[in-house]
Amino acid sequence: MEPRSLYSLLVIGYGDVLTDDQFPTLVPPIYKAKDGTCLLPPFKLDDYLITEATLRSEGEVNELAGRKLVTLLDCSSQAYQSKLLWVDVDGKAQYGPSSEVLSHLREFADEMVALGVSEFGTDNQKALEYAQRAIVADEGCMAALLLKALVYSQEGQEEHYTFLMKMIKTVGRAIINE
Repeated sequence: MEPRSLYSLLVIGYGDVLTDDQFPTLVPPIYKAKDGTCLLPPFKLDDYLITEATLRSEGEVNELAGRKLVTLLDCSSQAYQSKLLWVDVDGKAQYGPSSEVLSHLREFADEMVALGVSEFGTDNQKALEYAQRAIVADEGCMAALLLKALVYSQEGQEEHYTFLMKMIKTVGRAIINE
């Protein structure tokens, strides 16, 4: 596909269908061009140009939404480079400035980790649920990964514990090298 300017597109939906325990979270946008062509994820965003998207007609995207494979927004928004599409804690899609969106998601993740830590040792299943909600909101939330690892360690699930500790080391190295 030829590269398309983000500024010539509308955000009309996202390439996912979420359940209540899957938000808040970032979601991959579905874009629509003026000619009616829709650009679906996965795609590559290089500065303000989109390449390597899956191209579908608006009718095909509506069919995907009817089959509950994608979600369409109630109203479209002009696409911008500095904005992210996310679903808030109430399940409402929002399209806002990247820094604000990431801040909201990190705050929520921190709240979930704090709740999970308060449950640790008394209700480990609840602690795991809170940790998972934190990871959904902020996939780089090291505290949530560590909480899950501690729960698994305490419960004697060494395979899960070992896997998560390796993951934490890998993510930690990636963050340090950024």
